[in-house]
Amino acid sequence: MVLRQLTKEESKVRIKELVDEYTTKIKDREHSLDERNTERFIERILQILNWDIDNFDQVLRRDSVKVEDRTKIPDYVLYINGEKKVVVEAKAFSESLDNPKYIKQALEYGYYKQVRACILTNGKEIRVYDPFILSKSSEGKLLFSVHINQYENLFDQRLWFLSYNEIKENTILAKFASKGEVKKPVSEEVIDNIIKGRKFLIDSILHLNKIDDFKVAREHAHKIINRFLFIRVAEDRRFFKEFDHGRILEDRVNIFKKRISQKIKPLMNEIKELFMEINEVYNGELFKPHPCEELKIDSESLEKVIYLMYYIKHENGEEDQVDFSKLDADVLGGIYEKFLGTIIHETKRGKLVEKVDSGVRKEMGQYYTPQYIVDFIIQNTINLYLEENPDKLFSIKII
Repeated sequence: MVLRQLTKEESKVRIKELVDEYTTKIKDREHSLDERNTERFIERILQILNWDIDNFDQVLRRDSVKVEDRTKIPDYVLYINGEKKVVVEAKAFSESLDNPKYIKQALEYGYYKQVRACILTNGKEIRVYDPFILSKSSEGKLLFSVHINQYENLFDQRLWFLSYNEIKENTILAKFASKGEVKKPVSEEVIDNIIKGRKFLIDSILHLNKIDDFKVAREHAHKIINRFLFIRVAEDRRFFKEFDHGRILEDRVNIFKKRISQKIKPLMNEIKELFMEINEVYNGELFKPHPCEELKIDSESLEKVIYLMYYIKHENGEEDQVDFSKLDADVLGGIYEKFLGTIIHETKRGKLVEKVDSGVRKEMGQYYTPQYIVDFIIQNTINLYLEENPDKLFSIKII
């Protein structure tokens, strides 16, 4: 059923009624109200702005989760025609939106969802950020804010721009967003970093090792980058339960820096030891002994590559930390497919240049499998098997 869209004047009347309800029924006891009350209040604002909160094609809500022994209010992603348009980071009535942690969460959420309009709200205040604005301060990314006592008076100038039809027309960006430089989507930044890191490795391998075949040097660099990518994704998604450290690549760099004055061994030796440790635990194809581990790679270049695996540095000096756990599976798959399809070539003058070459992916037999295909395969193999053999749940081995 399609809900009737409220006119701007009708929405303004409803907002006034909601503000009055807050003043008479909520304000004096907001500290005693649980998260569900705040959630309902935020959803009523969305409804007044013509978002159909019961339509999964428009509004998706995450389940409440425990964070540091506290229940975190669900976040919302607002869609129009299947495209993410707005993310909402919701906090309780009693929480202050000035908390730097909350602002950081909201900006990261919008950045990794690759959405320009990001709302941070506790119901009684709404702040709208553009996480893609190049600014070292969160204030520089703020499009506008409005307090509950301004909801009615600034409805035309602020709140209405968050309504379904206004978001559909992108008027919020046209009116409030910066006209200056903006960040590229995080997926593009990550692939740029990976390719840049691969260039550093190839250049160092060619200069410090007796390798005449450029393709061999490229394959060695590709192997190392593949391992680094696996480590970074596993770190951020908390797969490395066998290791005490959350950022094991950076840890090796720090160990190396502490020893650098002693001139004990190059950074590549630390990385080789890490590869061996991972292979002992996981015993997979990726970390089996490989000639790339015996290469000479200058420590400065290797440190740069590892930095690129953790951080995105923008032209204005602003730095974002790469968090692979926040990237959707399809985005991560797209990054890897672009990495496979972007090949480094050496010109006759010895310059390294990038070239998109899907034929190399075919030659290497490496492709990203889309999530919907993975889901279909699992549903029609593993799930079917477990339905018929529920007693095998804890003994089944998947290779």
